[in-house]
Amino acid sequence: MFHPTGKTCLRKRKHGTRECGLVPFHDGIVTDIQMPGMDGLEFYRRAVEYDGRLKKRFLFCAGDMTPANENHLREHNLPFLHKPFGLGQFQDAMDGILSPDKKERPESSD
Repeated sequence: MFHPTGKTCLRKRKHGTRECGLVPFHDGIVTDIQMPGMDGLEFYRRAVEYDGRLKKRFLFCAGDMTPANENHLREHNLPFLHKPFGLGQFQDAMDGILSPDKKERPESSD
């Protein structure tokens, strides 16, 4: 999937188990909370431990979010979507991740 500016905003990682040290920096990472082998929160912790720049670059999603996980995400101000979600919701969430300081930027004239 591509951001409207043409930047790649997603890259699929098989089962979330790739060693974080081998993952190049990405503008945005979308992960499910429930995955085999390593859940999304553990993947997030490992990725941020490896590269702190990723801290505000995650979007979490889940079809069956536990109250504990939802509370954790809210307490740490981590964006998430409940499945199913629409493309517009996804785009809005990714825009927030890809342009966290968007409100501070001048409007584009194109």
